[in-house]
Amino acid sequence: MGKLDKIKSVLSSVAPSIATALGGPLAGLAVGSLSKALLGDPAAGQGAPEKIEDAVLNASNPDVLLKLKQAENEFQLALAEHGVDLEKLAEADRASARQRQMALRDYTPTVLGYLVVALTASLEAYVLLRGLPAAIDPVIVGRILGTLDAALTLVLSYFFGSSAGSDRKTEILAGANQKKT
Repeated sequence: MGKLDKIKSVLSSVAPSIATALGGPLAGLAVGSLSKALLGDPAAGQGAPEKIEDAVLNASNPDVLLKLKQAENEFQLALAEHGVDLEKLAEADRASARQRQMALRDYTPTVLGYLVVALTASLEAYVLLRGLPAAIDPVIVGRILGTLDAALTLVLSYFFGSSAGSDRKTEILAGANQKKT
């Protein structure tokens, strides 16, 4: 596992909102939150990202884990202050893709969706029924099947929606029930 993969792994488990934001337009805010928490200065990591990388790689240290959690909380507060709702942004992105498909009568996403479902099902069935091919390294087969599983998840989320909205509704309903009692 490379350095970047380790950093992604740590951040996605300890600070998932920051990990998500690092790949998009909110990266500056995410880096500022990490810099402030890990280095004591929001601008410290802007010119020297390796300082942040080294600090994140020391995440086995409980103090660093606590600081990463604090950075995650501060990042979410900053998003709330600026009126940014990550789930609404993701929902709008999905909705615009669906609207585009309907407006252009574009069948490409549908064809790709069917292709991913058929390919995933057929390769998974092949491996289950016939076992791993002897000529191919099992790690490669696992990687291909894992990639297809991820693609299948994206296809299903595109056409049927993600479970994030459902999870949010469950949280809201649970909160409403607690208020009544």
